[in-house]
Amino acid sequence: HIFRLVKMCKGPAEEKKKVDSGPKYMRIYDEVYDVTNFISRHPGGKVIEFYVGQDATDAFEALHYHSAIAKKWLKSVPKAPKELIVAKETKDEKKVFIKDDGESPLVQDFRKLLVVWNEKGYFDVNYPLLVYRMFEIFAFVALSFYLFALPLSAPLRIFLSSVTIGIAWTRCGWLQHDGGHCGVTGNTTVDHLIQLIFEGFVKGGSAFWWRNRHNKHHAKCNVQGKDSDLNTYPLLSWDIRTAKKLPKKYIAIQHYTFVPLLGLYVPLFFFTTKLFMWRKKRSIEAAVSVAHYSTFIYILSNICGGTPGEIFAFFFFGYVVQGLYLGFCFSLSHFAMPQIPEGEDDQDWVTNAISTTLNTDPTPFLSWLTGHLNLQIEHHLCPQMPTENLLKIKGDVEALAKKHDIKYNSVTFWEASNFTIGTLRDVANQRRMIQEICESD
Repeated sequence: HIFRLVKMCKGPAEEKKKVDSGPKYMRIYDEVYDVTNFISRHPGGKVIEFYVGQDATDAFEALHYHSAIAKKWLKSVPKAPKELIVAKETKDEKKVFIKDDGESPLVQDFRKLLVVWNEKGYFDVNYPLLVYRMFEIFAFVALSFYLFALPLSAPLRIFLSSVTIGIAWTRCGWLQHDGGHCGVTGNTTVDHLIQLIFEGFVKGGSAFWWRNRHNKHHAKCNVQGKDSDLNTYPLLSWDIRTAKKLPKKYIAIQHYTFVPLLGLYVPLFFFTTKLFMWRKKRSIEAAVSVAHYSTFIYILSNICGGTPGEIFAFFFFGYVVQGLYLGFCFSLSHFAMPQIPEGEDDQDWVTNAISTTLNTDPTPFLSWLTGHLNLQIEHHLCPQMPTENLLKIKGDVEALAKKHDIKYNSVTFWEASNFTIGTLRDVANQRRMIQEICESD
């Protein structure tokens, strides 16, 4: 173990990424497609590149389950010449071999379950619940305005109202998340409109920015260099392979700074989302965002009587509350789980979803608190399933994992919290040990 640490302090040989200018192929079901010219036209962005040379069947179905348009687009993509495709690995660079995940008994069983879940209506919308979720958000927003206008001391009014709006924006986060996945009504246009309203008008963010980022997370969960959620550098590292390259002064205290930093990431995203909309020319989203700030500032100023400083504090501390609430809940699901080095991400969809994800045991309160996203294993298997139905498939997924000898990770909320903070502490200790060995070498 010590020799391995010494080797790590010298650093692994950096492999230069080869720029492959040749044809790019991927498998979807029984066909191998030539996506060379389609990559630049892919509506979902460059995330499609993650599956070049791999079987993208289950990723395609999971991320386009409700999309008839995606299936029409697929028909327009040229197929690889049959004479180039081989059934076994070969050293002949002119031949194309892509592993068929459908040959895996695990994947076969999962695909059968998808059919059963669809027949049982688990992908159908629950309209009464949808109406309730919308009402709940607007009720929290209205309550925050009411608290801001109360004849109390300014610090108390700002505290009460910013906590309330932070909760409202987090509840928006859960709903817009489901809309971005087309997991609310199943209609892409309607769900993206819901996302635009609650991410854009109620929160002031960018729905397209969120989809662009979050779909990469789902496509290659916990894969270094592909899952953008892992980009917490240089202040946080969840894996010793990355920690050893980062400043010791940050990593040494990361288990103490983690929670405070969560309060700052939403204020940071305020700037990144606006830059994204400008750079990508998302004029409609920009207009909706302007409408958000105009409406909120008008109400807080003209109706509630707030000063510019009080309104700034309302927004800033509301963002802090949102970051603490939203960020902490999401961080429990993946950050402390095993990370996969880039280039070694040839796992099938089911194995990746189960092995890189942590559930927190469901209770009625926890499910409400997390927007039903405490069942992240099930969500990563079926991102377009309405989140309130994830509990219905939990037993099937546990049985699937047990049958195929894959550990199904589910712990209590407190255990997940300790595991997450503990992982940061363990990485910090390993980083310190490596530094001490390097200095004494």
